[in-house]
Amino acid sequence: MRLLFNYNIVTGLLLFMFSLNSCKSTHQSPYDFKGEKIIFGSGGGFSGKVTEYTLLSNGEFYKGTNTDQVYAFKHKQNARVEQIFNSYKELNFGNLDINRSGNIYNFIVRYKEGEASHKIQWGDYDTEVPESLRIYFKNLMAFAKEMNKSANNNMPVK
Repeated sequence: MRLLFNYNIVTGLLLFMFSLNSCKSTHQSPYDFKGEKIIFGSGGGFSGKVTEYTLLSNGEFYKGTNTDQVYAFKHKQNARVEQIFNSYKELNFGNLDINRSGNIYNFIVRYKEGEASHKIQWGDYDTEVPESLRIYFKNLMAFAKEMNKSANNNMPVK
């Protein structure tokens, strides 16, 4: 009887561990994600520090760089994520050719597997940047700020 009870516990634990493992993402970090992603942030200044955020088309959101600690943030704003990706396309940012920097700079990079990445970079005080880009970037940073406010939901990835 005791042997049967132990067997049931072991079997139950193995099934539980298997189910947890099968729910994991197929990627370990935002850098090995195969779908579309938008990386954005700012850098420069006296320290040269870069603040980088990565938004994946599946809704996952990360803060950090490949050389720093990367944190994953949980949220339930998938409709907003879809709007962010759709707006990038509708505003035709893929054809925008801006690669300037200043003491402090902002950037947006779009990656999609099978396509060349597209980077837009401009100085913080650049007056020749289209207003639509400024508004789009402001919305990206507002999303990041909301995620940072809920920092108790973040988890280190690496």
